[in-house]
Amino acid sequence: ARYRRKQVCKWLVLDGNKLAEHGLTAFKISGKAAVLEQIAVNGAKSHGIVLEKCQGATFRSCTSSYNGKDGWRLIDCNAARFDSCVAMMNGGNGFTIAAKDYSAGCMLTGFWSEKNKGHGVVVEPQVISPVLLRDAWIEGNDLDGVRIGGIDAVLNGLGVTGRGKNGNRAIRLLKGSVG
Repeated sequence: ARYRRKQVCKWLVLDGNKLAEHGLTAFKISGKAAVLEQIAVNGAKSHGIVLEKCQGATFRSCTSSYNGKDGWRLIDCNAARFDSCVAMMNGGNGFTIAAKDYSAGCMLTGFWSEKNKGHGVVVEPQVISPVLLRDAWIEGNDLDGVRIGGIDAVLNGLGVTGRGKNGNRAIRLLKGSVG
């Protein structure tokens, strides 16, 4: 039998102290054996957590708060799973799902996005594979609760409340995302 090594990182706190550009930046944490759990990031000048090409990995019970821009920036994280993750009080969006080279579909389940200066969750128009947003609490973000620009998203069990100012919506589907 082949021994498969598991990559696990648990119980880590990163405080950017408004000096670090990003709280946590990771490239290619990939595969089902890769798990990041109970990571807390706060106080970065820019984005709290930036993940690129982290395909098929699991991120569980991680928190990103009080950062200058997005709490989470997920780029090309195909088939990655984000369970019970939190984005609060960030200067940009709570969660931004983006694509550069890949289709970027991923799963966010049981998550919480509250009091961010931007949108609660953004799926950018370049994302072309399914994004699953399930069982979440999205509240009090300054812009739309959920903003879908990608062409394939599944929304299920979302509790979305907003401030209702300046034409912001609980859920907004951009023109290119509506079939």
